Amino acid sequence: VTVAVVRGETIENALTTTGTLLPWEAVEVRAEVSGRITRLGFSEGTFVRAGQTLATLDTGVLDAQIEAARTRRDLAAVQAARRRELYGIGGLARQELDAAEADVRVLDAQLAQLRAEAARLRIVAPFSGQIGLREVSVGAFVSPGDRIATLRATSRLRLEFAVPELYLGRVGVGDAVVFTVPGQERTFRATVYAVEPNVAEATRAFTVRAETANPGGLAPGAFAQVELVTERADSAVVVPASAVVPGVDSSAVWADVGGKAERRSVLPGIRTSDSVQ
Repeated sequence: VTVAVVRGETIENALTTTGTLLPWEAVEVRAEVSGRITRLGFSEGTFVRAGQTLATLDTGVLDAQIEAARTRRDLAAVQAARRRELYGIGGLARQELDAAEADVRVLDAQLAQLRAEAARLRIVAPFSGQIGLREVSVGAFVSPGDRIATLRATSRLRLEFAVPELYLGRVGVGDAVVFTVPGQERTFRATVYAVEPNVAEATRAFTVRAETANPGGLAPGAFAQVELVTERADSAVVVPASAVVPGVDSSAVWADVGGKAERRSVLPGIRTSDSVQ
């Protein structure tokens, strides 16, 4: 007869699945308006900062329109100032002064609109990250929606994986995840930050997303082998799995009591490959 000593220890039930690493943020940088590219402000595969100019379209026509609008606005402002002086000495009706000041406000609005259109000719990075390969060259004509490059924030990553519906309600925000990726010997850690509440009909699984820091070596799109602890018990009474005898009404173990085997009914808890709580 083989015997084992009952121990009090921590026991965990872990789920093993596969996942994919995704950038924390990703956006395809595209042109908003039509125009000819006059300058590219990035090198492929480098780090760019938020607000950095990635591409500039030809602004020649708009620059001329802005200068003309600025000249008209300055002239209108001078004329409004003169009318204000005349009105102050009673030499002008209030209606004419109001019309002159309204002309200045209209020209201010037109100038602001032209400046906004000019700003759309300068394509900037919406956030800091790694810029990918460029899709255009200087001198190329682009239309609205044409892709310039893809920008990804990779200082931290999202780990996305599917969990069988059996575990719905047992996986929550804050749960710890460990994972490995091909080509890396070390084990990485992540923390669950979002759980999809719906189960996909096609796979009978729900999606979980975890956040992980990227110290280097992790690339978006990489395959990951994921391990997630779904149950944990500290100071649990643990016996070898082979010691538990299943029965019709209950399970049992045989205890060594003074050299004699005595049957004891038990309620199994967390089960691993070789141990049972």
